[in-house]
Amino acid sequence: MKKMKSRNLRASGTIAGERDIIESIVAVGRQYGAGQLNGDDCAILEPGTGQLAVSADALVEGVHFNMDYFTPWYVGRRAAAVNLSDMAGEGAVPAWAFLSIALPDRYRASGSFIEPFAHGLCSKLAEHGAVLAGGDTVSSPGRLCITLTLIGKISSGRVLRRDGASPGDFIYCSGPLGEAAAGLSLLSGATGKRPGAVPRGCRRRLCMKHLDPEPRIRYGTAVAGIASAGMDMSDGIATDLAHLCSLSGTGAVIHAGALPISRALRMACRKSGLRRKPLDLALFGGEDFELLWTAAPERHQQIRRDFTRAAGHPPFRIGTVTEGTGVILRGRGADADISFRGYEH
Repeated sequence: MKKMKSRNLRASGTIAGERDIIESIVAVGRQYGAGQLNGDDCAILEPGTGQLAVSADALVEGVHFNMDYFTPWYVGRRAAAVNLSDMAGEGAVPAWAFLSIALPDRYRASGSFIEPFAHGLCSKLAEHGAVLAGGDTVSSPGRLCITLTLIGKISSGRVLRRDGASPGDFIYCSGPLGEAAAGLSLLSGATGKRPGAVPRGCRRRLCMKHLDPEPRIRYGTAVAGIASAGMDMSDGIATDLAHLCSLSGTGAVIHAGALPISRALRMACRKSGLRRKPLDLALFGGEDFELLWTAAPERHQQIRRDFTRAAGHPPFRIGTVTEGTGVILRGRGADADISFRGYEH
């Protein structure tokens, strides 16, 4: 396995050199099972049978996370989670991760960022059977930038793709929508009232959906091979379902009353003065990292059984794939086209 490459190994003053940074990350990685990290410039992987899924995501300080309310540990957890969610959306089982990090001097100088960050990253990977296999480190003159590449395994014939939906298919999602967006508003103080008005348990649930999202790996593997199309939801269902329909050459109708909106989200909107309604957060908020998929009606009982076995609760059936184009919201006054109205990076 590849050891993270180093440059400019000696640094002046109290700023940690890249060798120190690399050694800290490697030491933490080995605690979580990455025991084959070595000094080579490439990782040697043995995929066995089936196919490989590869994803890469970049996180930039001030765009994807804010250190006013993130700790290094949660930054690491989130960096892993967004990639793991991509694996879930393909029906893949994650295996190897590669980290590239551009670290500003202010984080190098304190010496308090890298180790908790690495623990957060590697612990989240380990929870889903993946290990850190290599990467690279560089200095950054400005913001902290993190890119994680993840490789996973897929059994032949069990790939979840976005282009397989057909008119008449049912549309499902795996869990409550809008909670991560509400958590971000609570953390950032973007509310009309005092955020403390929200009960502690409710506030914690919503904030953790933003700080430490849970990728739905088991759910993806449960419906892969049964679903006609699928993906994870990072930009809000209005945008993500529009992507799926666009690639499949279809439209969709979703029903406002069928969308899973939690009591915690409704309470937070009521008590904290969040400036958006629960339904708007569910449709457009983004970063839910739940799964979205379609399946033929005759597959409904099988989907329900296999998903419930993996998740402990039934899936949420929220609409139907249609002919034509566009994602139509029905059940809140006149029908409305909500295509691509979710989060924009």
